[in-house]
Amino acid sequence: SASLYQTFGRSNATTRPSGLFNMGQAFSSTRNVEIADLIQSSLGGDIDRVIVLLDSLPVTTCDAQGNTALLAAVCGGKNLVLIEKIIALHQESGGSDWRLQKNSLGCTALWLSAAYGHANVLKLLLDADCDINTPNGAGDTPLLAAAYKGHLECVTMLMDRDADLNLPNTRGSAPLLSATATGHIDIVCALLKHGADPNQPNDSGITSFLSACASSALSYGDARKRGEIVQLMLDNGGDITKTDANGATPLMIASFGANHGAVRVLLKKSPDLEVLDKTGQTALWLAANAGSIQCCRLLVEAGAHVKSKNRAGVSIEEAALKGRANGCAEIIEAIGLAPRAVEGTNETPHLLS
Repeated sequence: SASLYQTFGRSNATTRPSGLFNMGQAFSSTRNVEIADLIQSSLGGDIDRVIVLLDSLPVTTCDAQGNTALLAAVCGGKNLVLIEKIIALHQESGGSDWRLQKNSLGCTALWLSAAYGHANVLKLLLDADCDINTPNGAGDTPLLAAAYKGHLECVTMLMDRDADLNLPNTRGSAPLLSATATGHIDIVCALLKHGADPNQPNDSGITSFLSACASSALSYGDARKRGEIVQLMLDNGGDITKTDANGATPLMIASFGANHGAVRVLLKKSPDLEVLDKTGQTALWLAANAGSIQCCRLLVEAGAHVKSKNRAGVSIEEAALKGRANGCAEIIEAIGLAPRAVEGTNETPHLLS
């Protein structure tokens, strides 16, 4: 299995809710002009037009993607009165329960309100006893969708109504991992304070804590903020010894991601600096290979062994040379392997092992 520091920074596909990015263009691809008009008018919140159209069309009418007037109106979130009117029409029709209605992606009205951040609509639907944990077709719950998109008000509302904090999707990703991977610090804090588990792994073995250590997977901004979120994870039970599928520790992941804010925080916990991943690489080896000058300095100052090699026999100095070219000389200097003469000899440090 690939390690988090090898794959996670390139894609957040394991944490991204299905159906969030194509909902808009999925609406009304139907060739039926009247149905297309109904869905688009609902999406835009045009109550007068929708009422006229529903005089001749069943309230359960949907387009090719399963979008009804209700789902479109909720997704648009522009007219609460319209949504209430459509719900009333559903109730008057005596048909199937409107709260269970889903489009072809498996999204309910409540799911859409949470995913698109319409807190007023979400409250209306929660008050109407819509199920709070019903996922879409990929297993993404409303809480996961809201957390991923950064809708704090919706996340807070769902937690206050006892949404399941740790319910994973079909890829094993829970809401906290999705919020962590997308850099929504306020939501990460809220989820942790409500008891979300920072050590819950997804199907790839990635936990929220490991994700927080991977700078490339985050959009937290400066190193101080990245360090703060790692500290928050630690304060809420983050396991500093838990590894990903390739045996990479939080310190290794932070080092390879140049997340020196996280490295500073992790070093205060006195982790084992010489622990190896499955390819025999230490945190310092990874920091050097990644071109992370600051992380190299921090690790050396903490006592990391500068002479170690991975299982392929590649030294830390060679890892720096084979890794990112920028700052290579500074990295070699930082790890104490610069080719300068040792006092009293004609030898350089890296030749004295």
